[in-house]
Amino acid sequence: MTIIKRIKSKSAFHRKSITKTIYDSKKGHIGGSLSCIDIMCSIYYSKLFSFKKKDKFLLSKGHAALALYSILYDLKYSKNFDTKKFNKYPSLLTEHPQINNKLPGIEFESGSLGNGMGVGSGIAYANKLSKKKSKVIVLIGDGELYEGSCWEALLLSSQLKLSDILFIVDRNQLITLGSTENITKLNPLKKKFNSFGLNTMETDGHDIKKIISKLKLFKNYKGKKANILICNTIKGKGISFIENKPEFHHKILNDIQYKKALLELK
Repeated sequence: MTIIKRIKSKSAFHRKSITKTIYDSKKGHIGGSLSCIDIMCSIYYSKLFSFKKKDKFLLSKGHAALALYSILYDLKYSKNFDTKKFNKYPSLLTEHPQINNKLPGIEFESGSLGNGMGVGSGIAYANKLSKKKSKVIVLIGDGELYEGSCWEALLLSSQLKLSDILFIVDRNQLITLGSTENITKLNPLKKKFNSFGLNTMETDGHDIKKIISKLKLFKNYKGKKANILICNTIKGKGISFIENKPEFHHKILNDIQYKKALLELK
């Protein structure tokens, strides 16, 4: 099996796992978790990075924590990531990730949006000062860009020439209230990032091959700019009747919807 096929298989597996866990626990953010799962599987299963040894992944869009839990459990980071325990006391698997020595791989406690880019920039700067060769990847939701702290982090990372950091934007164009372009317009996003002096890339956030090609560009990057990747995605990707539906930002599937979803995910 090629690496691309393997990652596609893993994405399908985690989509089903996420959907089942949210249905069983009656808790979780299904739309945003499904929009970023292809991105996260590409990051973790491509074997381009060594998160257990030196590299760091920060999930700034903490409401998609279930996607991270599912992957870390599959990769055997810890039995504590078993999603059957999600949102069940006294499990550590809460709706948003928390830092705990029993949860290796959770580098950042997120929930309040807009903090991951600043924390990631701090880690990347510390690495630069200590001359530590380590990559830092921060995944954010596009709705997070409504937070001024994100743009402050971009200014800082550009000024400090943090070439070993990659910000990834899950650009599904939806927040819980509706379309980003109807609420507070973000476009032209790529031009804005370029104006900050960033090495800006863009790709289809559901095309594994294209995502990996961008990750390889980042890993082998020899320039002096901070990196940002816009991944154009579909909220609720994989379940047709919830795709691009803002109400499924945090809505739980009913029995009929769940059965229909499983048929599609099969």
